[in-house]
Amino acid sequence: MKKIYINRFYANADTILGTLILEELDYPLYTCENKWFFNAKNESCIPEGVYILEPHYSKKFKKCFIIKHVRDRTNILIHQGNTCEDTFGCILPGMQTGAILNKPAVLQSKKTMQLLVSLIKEKRELHIRSKYV
Repeated sequence: MKKIYINRFYANADTILGTLILEELDYPLYTCENKWFFNAKNESCIPEGVYILEPHYSKKFKKCFIIKHVRDRTNILIHQGNTCEDTFGCILPGMQTGAILNKPAVLQSKKTMQLLVSLIKEKRELHIRSKYV
């Protein structure tokens, strides 16, 4: 099974940013998540660990990805969005990091989701790690 890696590298009071590594790409993508809040539904990023990622269809987000086997949580998605206010405990992908209204963000999320949907057609192992500098 192919693997995907999210390496969290930045955290402030509200937001976590990370790199998203796929073996098909020779450059990283980026992620935006909520800050750790004890795994609280709709408020917290998910714990570090290894999960299963699968293509998914959501009425709200259309083509996206679902992360399975998250302890005490369900319906964790990778979907389009820019800042932690868009996450609801999910993960947002982007082509680069930046700021929107002085908040850390991922940029070009729609384009990034289109790329991910074109590349990821079957389930994969998702490895999430944190290494803050």
